[in-house]
Amino acid sequence: MSIFNEISSTISGMLAIKPVLEKELGSKWFSFIMECSKYSKEIFEKTKWAKEESEEAKYVKPLSFFVAVYLRLKEVVPSERFDEVAQAFVEKAAFNSDMKVVKKYKFMKIKDSYKRWMFYEEKVMNDGFGLLQKHNLLIKQENKIHLQITRCVFYDFFKECGVPKLTCHICDYDKLYHKTVFPEYQFDRNGDTKNTIAYNAPQCDYVWKKL
Repeated sequence: MSIFNEISSTISGMLAIKPVLEKELGSKWFSFIMECSKYSKEIFEKTKWAKEESEEAKYVKPLSFFVAVYLRLKEVVPSERFDEVAQAFVEKAAFNSDMKVVKKYKFMKIKDSYKRWMFYEEKVMNDGFGLLQKHNLLIKQENKIHLQITRCVFYDFFKECGVPKLTCHICDYDKLYHKTVFPEYQFDRNGDTKNTIAYNAPQCDYVWKKL
């Protein structure tokens, strides 16, 4: 990721979560974001990735901003509402990022749902950040697809930052993403919504069943 793309990605993420922050913080949302941006650098420098020049390090670095937002929100949002607010900001940020990829590769122009999924596999699972994950494809049929991730870069990074639960919010967001991109399929976690590494399962299950 070039420095321009990194900055662009971070700014886009900031704007995506503005509605959530504005609702919670009012006019203070912008100063909150600026403080989180500064704090994110401190967070990243404490991780093992700070000493690397790898593609993985370049990918996870912008995630530090969302760790900062998560931690700072925890200080100002009442505990009984925090999970709800955290889920809202994660969904806004993740959907914004993911829809850029969908638009870039024109996923939705592929009318055949199975061909669209195979194109998704090629562009997302076997390229870019997908190469940072470890996954096994157990079933690949038009009516059912079952994939397992055995190493999650999000979980590894957030765990090192001391906020492994932040990954759970990404897991919970996945249903929205897959329902949007693959409306012809029912998405689940192989019978249990918590079949993910973040929820202490040995792997993350992704199952698509044709409706």
